[in-house]
Amino acid sequence: MMELRISLPEPWVWFDAHDISADAEMIAAMAQVSLESGEATATYLTWLRGLLQKTGIAAMAALAIPDEDPTLMALAWCLIAYGKTPTSPTDLTQIVKAGDWTDEPELAWLAGAPQPTLRATAFRLADELVLTNGDRPIMWRARYAVTMAPELAAVVEFETPTLAYVEEFQEVFDTIMLGTSSGKSQIRG
Repeated sequence: MMELRISLPEPWVWFDAHDISADAEMIAAMAQVSLESGEATATYLTWLRGLLQKTGIAAMAALAIPDEDPTLMALAWCLIAYGKTPTSPTDLTQIVKAGDWTDEPELAWLAGAPQPTLRATAFRLADELVLTNGDRPIMWRARYAVTMAPELAAVVEFETPTLAYVEEFQEVFDTIMLGTSSGKSQIRG
């Protein structure tokens, strides 16, 4: 099967849906920032692991760059999945718009991408991450649908709660997607 080769810059870390060995370390690190950050991380990882296993997500990567001001800490996630589906422009539009968007996503074709790639971006309320005080974080999402073959698409979704860096994240995510290629090698290539 063809796979999407994605090279993520340091300090991105790959996440395996079936290996929980790194969870405690990540939760402890986030708890040093604030108790709420540790709680949100534990809640998110539990939810995410179940979702990945249930949906058959092929891979996930995470980024965390601490800051003394917790509101400026850079956090982001990346999910990768594949689907046998028609890949016309209309089909890719349906793929990127599917799901739990709070607002209508903004669509754009990624100019210069090695394969036809459609991007959808928007903010959303993270209903799955309700904290003990009842708050739901606002997340910013960039979802890319990539034509791998006439009947095979890859979906790469980046998401971040770090709203202070949305423009910078979109530039980084687009740059990552511009560097992708397809082939029969590892996703982490």
